Amino acid sequence: MKVIACLRSFIAYILVGLFFSVWSLVTLPLLWITGLFSKKARDRAVRAIAMTALRIITAVLGVKARVIGFENVPAGTAAFISNHKSFFDMICVYPIMKRPLGFVAKKEFASILPFRIWLLWLGCIFVDRKNPREGMKSINAAAEKIKNGTSMWICPEGTRVRHEGLGEFHEGSFKIADKAGCMVVPVTFIHMEECYEKQSPLILPTKPIIVFGKPVDTAGLDREGLRAVHQQVEDEIKHTYEQYVSEPFR
Repeated sequence: MKVIACLRSFIAYILVGLFFSVWSLVTLPLLWITGLFSKKARDRAVRAIAMTALRIITAVLGVKARVIGFENVPAGTAAFISNHKSFFDMICVYPIMKRPLGFVAKKEFASILPFRIWLLWLGCIFVDRKNPREGMKSINAAAEKIKNGTSMWICPEGTRVRHEGLGEFHEGSFKIADKAGCMVVPVTFIHMEECYEKQSPLILPTKPIIVFGKPVDTAGLDREGLRAVHQQVEDEIKHTYEQYVSEPFR
């Protein structure tokens, strides 16, 4: 099994390297030109390329997520609030969303080209966690994206949680949904770290679980009502994690 895992991991690393070196050199200029005439056409093409690339990578690696509660996802834009266990959280979830979807990512990702360009075109917002003023600008920008038709994915823990269970949920992360006055969908990732983090650089075939909870509307709520929503979402993610964490992942 380890030999097969090594081979699969090697192939996946090669595919990622080719994508960001060769494929990006070809596609990014074409997408940039497309964007000069139609930003919507460029964004649709970027999403299609990202979904296809991620599906190929997860198929090669044998990572097949079990999705529960996807019927809870509202038709319109929303803020998706989740825990964060692995790099594979977004790799597994993005191809199933089939909608304009950006992510709130730490600013360190912005220094990696052409990764930065792909993320920006996908609608991502980079956050400087050490600069409150810049952080507030990012929150406002993310809220505007939701109002303009792009859903946002937010991880209140702020970074991957390496230990068992969940980390602390920072209240500031909920401000995006508060300012947008949108639906909030709690999402729980279980066993994602079994794909990569627990035995890196190997990537093992895994069956992680993604659970979409019922959406909560934040429109028109006062400060107290918003705080209650924050707690409700956090409690649901924790409860869901505890409910499924004992289930097998291979």
